[in-house]
Amino acid sequence: MPPLNQEQKLKKFEEMKFMIESEGYRLHSKAWNGFRGYIDLSCPKGHSYSVTWVKFKQGNRCPRCNFEKRGLNFKGFGENGVTRKEYQQAMADKFQKELESEGYKVISNQGKVKYSTNKTEIKVLCPNNHEWEVNWNKWDSGKRCRFCFEERMRKSTEEIRQELAREGCELIGEYKGSNYSFEYNCSCGGRGRTRIKDFRNGTRCNRCRGERNREKMRELRLKKIEEFDQSTEN
Repeated sequence: MPPLNQEQKLKKFEEMKFMIESEGYRLHSKAWNGFRGYIDLSCPKGHSYSVTWVKFKQGNRCPRCNFEKRGLNFKGFGENGVTRKEYQQAMADKFQKELESEGYKVISNQGKVKYSTNKTEIKVLCPNNHEWEVNWNKWDSGKRCRFCFEERMRKSTEEIRQELAREGCELIGEYKGSNYSFEYNCSCGGRGRTRIKDFRNGTRCNRCRGERNREKMRELRLKKIEEFDQSTEN
């Protein structure tokens, strides 16, 4: 990629400055330093720190606010505060405690959470013995075992068969879940394939779709004839 000229650098800097300040942050750097170059800024609470523009766009925000949110004492990384290793261990302990409090069991790294960043994947076993991978970002946002979620959302074949029957349709074969399509005999006599969420939204077989389109065209023609008759009467 060719290097940016001064005009392009200025434009990038103004775009970056606008996005940062729109979140209540204050940019202290005075020039564009590239996507991976560090910029100096301060958060809405006045905490100063440095971060690359790429990391900021990915969601990395004030580390001190991040510490305070988690109830940890932050004095900065380095000589006068906690070391990065101490922070990682504190987060590992916190993550382990939260997992175990909800009945999850860590099965990687000899049963101990190994925390490097908030995107470090951890292998766990959920209370229903499903093996699953999760990181702190996912867990903290409320995500739990996806297999348990799918089981809660999944209906039995008989339940889906009854739901289709209420619409005059007949399920063919087995229902495998909301993300899978199934075949069915439509109430019009045609055969279709769809997913349950599309069926609930009104999707039917091609014959029904064609009939609906023809009905719409008939209604449109009748409306135009009516408008024409009204215009000639006037």
